[in-house]
Amino acid sequence: TFTSTYYDELISQKELTPSASPQLLLDAYSLKLLLLTLPIMVEGTVSVQNFEDKYAKIVTGEFSRIEMLLTLVGTSPELLISEFKSNWQNGSLNDLQRAMMLKGMSQNEQK
Repeated sequence: TFTSTYYDELISQKELTPSASPQLLLDAYSLKLLLLTLPIMVEGTVSVQNFEDKYAKIVTGEFSRIEMLLTLVGTSPELLISEFKSNWQNGSLNDLQRAMMLKGMSQNEQK
């Protein structure tokens, strides 16, 4: 999907500069709004409103991972772990390591 490709491209970067994280977060938010406002046409027996609700839930869920990653990259190293624990309950150790890597933290700083 688009959001999976976007996330994969983000995590494939070596490091994001401090100014890149907020800009990418704004870009992700704009993309999410664009996808949420696309006109939806449904044929068949499924109600349009029911489909729109499900579509919005999927888009919002997919973008939450991207937004959380970018938020963590913009967080100071001192607050990173507490922010991760409080805001990304479903996040894995791998997600935290990716955020640290994108922040440019060395292996010693990640321990």
